[in-house]
Amino acid sequence: MFGLPLFALLVLGPALTSASDAGSMVKARAGQRTEELVRACLVVSFASASLILLLQTALVSGLSGADLGENSLSSVLSSDFGLWSGARIPLVLGLAVLLVGRVRGVLTKETSTAWWGSWIVLSGGLLVATSLSGHASVAAPPWSVLNDVLHLASGSTWFAGVVGLGVVLPHAVASTGSISLAAAAVSRFATVALVSISLAATTGTINSFLALERFDDLWRDGYGRTLLAKIVVFMVVLGLGGLSHFVIRNRLERAAADAESGRDARRLFQVAIALEVLVGVAILVLTGLLTGLDPPGN
Repeated sequence: MFGLPLFALLVLGPALTSASDAGSMVKARAGQRTEELVRACLVVSFASASLILLLQTALVSGLSGADLGENSLSSVLSSDFGLWSGARIPLVLGLAVLLVGRVRGVLTKETSTAWWGSWIVLSGGLLVATSLSGHASVAAPPWSVLNDVLHLASGSTWFAGVVGLGVVLPHAVASTGSISLAAAAVSRFATVALVSISLAATTGTINSFLALERFDDLWRDGYGRTLLAKIVVFMVVLGLGGLSHFVIRNRLERAAADAESGRDARRLFQVAIALEVLVGVAILVLTGLLTGLDPPGN
């Protein structure tokens, strides 16, 4: 939810404007698929936020021997974890009111700066609530939450861009085979990805130092081993990012005027994006596992 408006503003919108063969139908298809993606994100976000509260309420109920009801839920909401986990629900509902039915046309007409800003602020609130309900909120340095929010923001910007290139862009160009649009989008995303991945790597390294007591915790502790697996998968992201930045982007740009090489370049692009989406999902799974594990010493 946070990365999607940045992808639309920094990558897809400018690419649609600069691509000579991106007509109104292509823009309409891009808006339609973006709308579908936003709806899916809202449903998953609401369901996951609700499930977190339900599971925590069931845990409190089981530990206290009380009924699964209002008292158990009140106990959860009275904690910092419950407060910030519960804050995600009104934020998601606010995003639904702002976005549903309106995203479809943002790529074909002018949209106010206030609208884009509201989307970024509300979705950024989801990142802050996530950090304040996680490990970063109990870390010793007072700036650990800010570092974690930056880590989430940079990671979501990269992943939303990868999903956008893999889901929105192919749907938009399916009827025209707009190679110039694909080249423009990949070229613009290469810069966004370079900045977001670099920031994610820096803030992630800081998070690791805050979470681990000793270097050998990376293989002696369950949290450390999961973190090590995430680092290894992130190395794959760097490799795929380098492939997109130095190889695929150049091939798409050269293929804009050559239909035969354009088909080969598109196939390579589709394979690389599919791999990046799979690797991104693996990172999300490992991150989810980390949130359920206590760092060494906790």
